Amino acid sequence: MDLRPYQKGALERILGRGRMIYADAPGTGKTPTSLAWLHAAEVRRALIVAPLPVLHHWESLAGVWWPGAEVHVGHGSAKRRAAARERVFEAVGPSGLVVNYEAFRADHEHYLGRFDAAVFDEAHRLKNRRAQVRKAAGKVARRVNRLLLVTGTPLVNSADELWSSLNLLDHKAYPSYWRWTREHFRTEDIMPRGRVGRPVTLVGDLKYGHEALVREQIAGVLIQRPIEELLPDLPDVTETTVLVDLSPSERKAYTSMLERFWMVVDGEVVQASNTVSQMTRLRQLASDWSEMGGDTGSKVTSAAELVADLHPEQAVVICAYKASVRSLRAALDKRGITTVTYTGDDVQDRRDDAVKAFREGRAQVLVGTHGAVGEGVDGLQVARHIVMYDRAWTPAANEQAIARIRRSGQSATKVNVVYIEAKGTIDQYVAEVVEGKQSVFDALVGGFSKEDLCPT
Repeated sequence: MDLRPYQKGALERILGRGRMIYADAPGTGKTPTSLAWLHAAEVRRALIVAPLPVLHHWESLAGVWWPGAEVHVGHGSAKRRAAARERVFEAVGPSGLVVNYEAFRADHEHYLGRFDAAVFDEAHRLKNRRAQVRKAAGKVARRVNRLLLVTGTPLVNSADELWSSLNLLDHKAYPSYWRWTREHFRTEDIMPRGRVGRPVTLVGDLKYGHEALVREQIAGVLIQRPIEELLPDLPDVTETTVLVDLSPSERKAYTSMLERFWMVVDGEVVQASNTVSQMTRLRQLASDWSEMGGDTGSKVTSAAELVADLHPEQAVVICAYKASVRSLRAALDKRGITTVTYTGDDVQDRRDDAVKAFREGRAQVLVGTHGAVGEGVDGLQVARHIVMYDRAWTPAANEQAIARIRRSGQSATKVNVVYIEAKGTIDQYVAEVVEGKQSVFDALVGGFSKEDLCPT
């Protein structure tokens, strides 16, 4: 097997730099390229940190793209993880340890000074500089010669998240988050009402003219090319929005929650203690209020009818909440449509079985959550329809979901994306927020494709 030309182009850049953000789109083969980099760079010992569902995927591909290396998965009990570490440390030739983020956070002290290179898959998980896993990553990053941050989404919520990646790659050049943000962003110090002590600093938009400065900082360390450029044969995307009217009972409850921070559902009072809680309740109600005691939600009924109309074609449905997944499955089961689910509540073996049943055509519909389906799931591209039952708050999560079917192996000439929105609700506000974030992200991390074009 051989890398594709665009993968070879990425490999050359990573080899030349040694510490990079590898952010090509999902489905473009970043895992083989990353392993080929470890092989080409003659890495003696590598640490690979990845989400739990894809640990063995990395292990199996290492046999192809990092030949001669002894690779072990460190997962499970502390004793099993320690045994895997020792096998890696005692290996005579090249070796690698593959661990999930939870194990990495718990065991990172054992890794310090023991690896030549580190790869963080789905590295956007490290965006929060205050999180313990991010602090652990910082310790490891400073003690390895080579570092690769692999992600299809270098920005998730806001532009200041870029500092986390820049600091991991070069902590000497970017030692302070606040120094960097105060230089490039509008900031405001406020004293929250009733609080005694230090003020809170709010980070706003980029300062005028600083967009180009930040782009210049990341240009040399970022590989991110449009998927259409890398995989020109991918199908086009058709996007449709279906607006759903809430029932009178749903509208009454929604308006009450919006105006009074409480609503009555099936005789029970549901309250929101603050604005964040209120927004969550509004999203849950617009998505499906049956879990709060109401009847089957209007969105559930509309989505089930839409999917039924697609029969016998397969479809993937993405929800924000597990409760909506359960309601949708029940509604589809009543219509005689074979459905499997993919959520964080399902053990990994059950998730794998669900994908297998869908891939083999034994299930017409796979319904899952953004959090579960968005990362590391392959095999769903047998379908050409994806129903975005709920949008995520971030463009990255929505793009990751759509990339589950618009990727290598998709044989259709067109992929259909259907957004379902409850009319006059927070659903439409979320769509506006996502669009605004996308424009900022495009301005910062878009447009680097020409320098990344690889030789034919």
